[in-house]
Amino acid sequence: MGEALSERTEGRLPKPRRVPPPDLRYAQVHKERQRGRVVKVTRSVIFGKRRAVEAQAASLRRANGKAGQINTAYIERDNLTLRQELHRLARKTLGFSKNRRELQHALDFIDAHDNFIKPHRALRTKAFSKGNPVWIPRTPVMAAGISHHIWTLEELLCYK
Repeated sequence: MGEALSERTEGRLPKPRRVPPPDLRYAQVHKERQRGRVVKVTRSVIFGKRRAVEAQAASLRRANGKAGQINTAYIERDNLTLRQELHRLARKTLGFSKNRRELQHALDFIDAHDNFIKPHRALRTKAFSKGNPVWIPRTPVMAAGISHHIWTLEELLCYK
């Protein structure tokens, strides 16, 4: 009975403690509803400093030019698009991934396709040809200044 607590060998070992990376920024949005309508929205920062998270969200401009705020709409839209385009992520389907590596390859391809090949309507620019407005389609990498043209599937698949 006289042994110290640190010397005990009985019982379960404690689970290893998970520590998030210091630069991780993570926020949560909680919506309270009454009769199906949102009556209150609470935004809380889980990881990171509140000012840094809010500044990063504000730096993301909305389509109307206003500063952004902590929001889940973008990630939810991305999750839905992925589930619709990649049957490996769809719920209750026979096309689920049994292998993590194959799933990662499929996700990488979908991301590359969406960024390099698929024009995004919100990113198009307006130009004038003979006085008439003409919409020029752009992909996310064109908007970011990484590429100057919409890639073809062959270009994407042959890129080293």
